[in-house]
Amino acid sequence: MTYQSMMAFAESWIAAWNRRDVDAVLAHYSEEAQFVSPVARNLVGRPTLRNKQELEDYWAHRSRAHLDAKVQARSCRMG
Repeated sequence: MTYQSMMAFAESWIAAWNRRDVDAVLAHYSEEAQFVSPVARNLVGRPTLRNKQELEDYWAHRSRAHLDAKVQARSCRMG
């Protein structure tokens, strides 16, 4: 992945989230994706979401619960 493709990916994810387009957010994940978030523990009882369906439930809930929250990238690093 180049720096430019990494930034395009991040900007695409951020734009999707900021418009609360859960389908567009999910397009950034594979079916077998694992996502770790301490916030997920409150929603599903564990910090790791293990597939796209769990991610869909998580992001749908978060999009309804945080209507005014906006995401912006402060920095991105490859590694």
